[in-house]
Amino acid sequence: MQTLTCPKCQAQMQEGFIPVYAKGPQVSRWAAGTLKPSFFWLGLGRSKMRPIVTYRCSACGYLESFAP
Repeated sequence: MQTLTCPKCQAQMQEGFIPVYAKGPQVSRWAAGTLKPSFFWLGLGRSKMRPIVTYRCSACGYLESFAP
């Protein structure tokens, strides 16, 4: 786990994630490009997407997300 400082108020940020509910809770994922309407959603395999890690400031609540 990485320790980050809030860019807004300089307090410590906590690691977390934003869950997505499909077939049970899942971690949000990042995909390159733009969303193209499709009957089959994005048509991307999970191998082309990266899990999103989100940090929340313990003082002001600011959120910052990364797709490592």
